[in-house]
Amino acid sequence: MTYHDTHFSLGVNLHCLTKCEDTTDNLTQTDLQIPRLNTYQEYYETVTIGHVRKAIKRNYKIPEVCQIQVLYSEGPIVDDTLPLSHLHFKQGDNLDIFYYATAKVDIIDEILADIDSLTGTCQRFSNCYDKDVRTDLLQIISDKESFLRSLTFIVFLPWNTPETEAGKLYFVSQGGLDKLMGLLKWTVDMGPLGRNLSVIVEFEKDLFLSLWGFADTLQEKLLLLNMECLQLALRVLTDNIEHNILVHHALGLTQMLVEIPGARQIMIDNPKSILKIAECLEDRIETNLNSNDRFPEATIICRLSHSCESHKILTQKGIFQILLEVLRESTQRNGHFFLKYLLLQFFMNVLINPRIPNFSKQDLSCIEHMMTSFLALHKWNQLYQYETKNGYNCSTIVPFIHALFVPKHCQIYTDPKLMSTYLLVTIMSLKNVLNQPNKQELFIQQELQDFLTIACWYLPQELTPQISDIMSFYKPDVPSLQNITITKLGIEKDGFHSVFNDFRS
Repeated sequence: MTYHDTHFSLGVNLHCLTKCEDTTDNLTQTDLQIPRLNTYQEYYETVTIGHVRKAIKRNYKIPEVCQIQVLYSEGPIVDDTLPLSHLHFKQGDNLDIFYYATAKVDIIDEILADIDSLTGTCQRFSNCYDKDVRTDLLQIISDKESFLRSLTFIVFLPWNTPETEAGKLYFVSQGGLDKLMGLLKWTVDMGPLGRNLSVIVEFEKDLFLSLWGFADTLQEKLLLLNMECLQLALRVLTDNIEHNILVHHALGLTQMLVEIPGARQIMIDNPKSILKIAECLEDRIETNLNSNDRFPEATIICRLSHSCESHKILTQKGIFQILLEVLRESTQRNGHFFLKYLLLQFFMNVLINPRIPNFSKQDLSCIEHMMTSFLALHKWNQLYQYETKNGYNCSTIVPFIHALFVPKHCQIYTDPKLMSTYLLVTIMSLKNVLNQPNKQELFIQQELQDFLTIACWYLPQELTPQISDIMSFYKPDVPSLQNITITKLGIEKDGFHSVFNDFRS
């Protein structure tokens, strides 16, 4: 969102015509008041471009951490100490101001004050052993914690808007995220005592929801990961608590962070958490396999399987059989198609890892049958519509490319029927992903174009036209020798993903 403010008049006030280029709003005029001295000459010698920036930010609620660009005579002015007198204004000249977005600064300031107040209340609760006083403090927490809903749904959402990004930036710059993490750590550290207090459970649930809403971009996810947010979520998952809604929100935040390789390693080092997530997914067999709640458990399993290092744990008999049974039940009972898709992605990721011991023929036959059933019932545009509607993002396209190149030493390579079905599901996934503009951009950023061209050299001839259709959004070039080598070594040895990471690291 860019605002273009014009018409700087010679005088004490800045008369700005404001137009938001992303809307159809009419031009609006605003007076920006800048403190002045007794004479215009003294005013222009004293007031600087820095004062102009501050006035603009104050009037339009632009966070201090956000940059604005000032232009005069079509050139940028970067020196904030420059007095206005040095610009030699003439009647009718324009001073143009460009800035990215405003933020709900007043609302965020109120929320920050509530966070400070609640932080003090929580500390008093921890240090107090008087039952009546604790009851009063719990009531204060119950009354105050509604600010979290405003933070989540007014400041952090919707995703991918300039106003939201500016609001998050301001919130972080004011120490809000650190304080929010402090409150979450306090609720998790309460342990069994907190689990027996409905107010604390509700508070903890809303804290997880707010952080779930915050974690949109890769930078935001990395910020939370560095603050050990994932470890707190995993503590909740492995505490065997009975509050399903709290577990659900901890899973929701986990699914946002697990895309990051460092997060996956944290989970690999905590196998108990992976088993717990599989058991949460298993509970769906007893409840509703057709519910539409974005399936955080299956999303976590799918994204976790993007790291080959996780496959040893994920294919342990207990976890693997749980996931296979959920997929089987979901297929037989016409469960939600996206749940089936996520689980199929998991099985496809582990099936082409040549380092994993052979699967039983019975399990392979079952997986092939469920892939065939999925292909018969669903089309790629169903996946596309679901992901775009629900804002289903990913931070890398590599796993989808990796799936095109099946290593010769994995079990699937020797089973023509399973191999053919596997490739059809893989191409369906690629059509879904690479028809989404934001993922097309990510594909280009990661410089993966060569690999679709190379895939046409290895795939059965009847499948290459479908890859060519996928490539229509960019102009293919002759693949580089390095990328040809990555592909060949991946097929001949340890798999594309492993070789790709070695070359690109």
